[in-house]
Amino acid sequence: MLSIRADGSTAKDDTLIYDLIDADGSGLVDAEELSRADTRLRQKDSDYDQCVSFEEFQPVVMNQQLIVASLPEEDQAKSALSDMMVRSKASRQLRSALLSKYDVNKDKRLTAGELQWSVEVYDQIDANKDGDLNIFELQESPNVPFDIELTVELNPKEDGGQSMSVIKSFSDAEVTSSRSDAVTLKSPSFTLMLTSRKIDPIEVGISNAMQGFNELDTDANGYIDVTEASQRIRMQRGLFDMMDTDRDGKIFGPEMKEFVSVAGIPVASTCRLNVYDTGFGFFQILDTNSDGRLSAREMKDVSKSLSAMDRDGVPGLAPTEPTRNYRVEFTRGSFVLFGKIEPRSMMVTASPVYASRVSQGPVWYQRMDRNNDGDLTWEEFLGSRRDFDRIDADKDGLIDLQEAEVEGSG
Repeated sequence: MLSIRADGSTAKDDTLIYDLIDADGSGLVDAEELSRADTRLRQKDSDYDQCVSFEEFQPVVMNQQLIVASLPEEDQAKSALSDMMVRSKASRQLRSALLSKYDVNKDKRLTAGELQWSVEVYDQIDANKDGDLNIFELQESPNVPFDIELTVELNPKEDGGQSMSVIKSFSDAEVTSSRSDAVTLKSPSFTLMLTSRKIDPIEVGISNAMQGFNELDTDANGYIDVTEASQRIRMQRGLFDMMDTDRDGKIFGPEMKEFVSVAGIPVASTCRLNVYDTGFGFFQILDTNSDGRLSAREMKDVSKSLSAMDRDGVPGLAPTEPTRNYRVEFTRGSFVLFGKIEPRSMMVTASPVYASRVSQGPVWYQRMDRNNDGDLTWEEFLGSRRDFDRIDADKDGLIDLQEAEVEGSG
């Protein structure tokens, strides 16, 4: 089972970065604005950790709930949730399922427009070349080549080995990997980032359940009785009796945890895919190590990174000039007893989950690197200026891992 959630709201968020760099609001970032881009980015460092996270680009509001509640419905961030089961081509239900979902005019045939397939793929299945797919062609269709074939380890080993690898991709794609759990496919027309997120699905399920438990336990006596359980429709549908294993008319925390632990085992064998349209990738391109924030080094190189996004050869970078960027996040499924706890009005936007950087290098280096961005600035360094300048061999104002290891070996 695959649970697929597609989210396009992050495309709108991506424009915040461009708007910040485009200081005069002209819709074209010129050479002067490129030269000052790092300064403007640093001004967004509201927590003074010398990194700028994506959240720090968001407008500052005093009461987010009230702001969101006042937005028109069409402007509130939305995401579409759908379920897809991978079925055998020989399944008798496959034809009816495809027709039910895609046959817009109900003529028992499917066009390329209804399927939203490319002409090249469609022609491979349209055996009689009449421009429509009938139920027999759908059933007997040949195997269409995959655009991407990859392996994803959803429960990676503790040794930190590669958890994602691409076996085959579209022919014009450049495949790069900045982390063991991330692969980027870059083609002339778009960029696709694939990531895997490690979670403990049972722990996630229990955390969700206990949050709901605390809300239902209105008298805070440590258990939920039948009256309290009636506040939730799901608890009225036999769940109370299933969790109340000792039949005392009360559900204690351990009983709920035990129920979720058992119910979560089969769900943990499923895969969840979160699909994000990340716009034209201004944040994604600048965030070269894909940790969800811009480090001092990344901001230092922002002019070079932005210049590389120029595709038309004309001076200046337009907001829609770079290639479109997308991100697909793989993670294990988890059993959710109560659904989302937070009110809908607080769900302003969804965004990819970024993995924290794994600390490396000598112990002194890791301890000084308090924001864990992989570089030491002078503000983080606890030694003398003379020592800092000596270790900073390339004189770029940052001590990187290699320079730290040279110092450690000396």
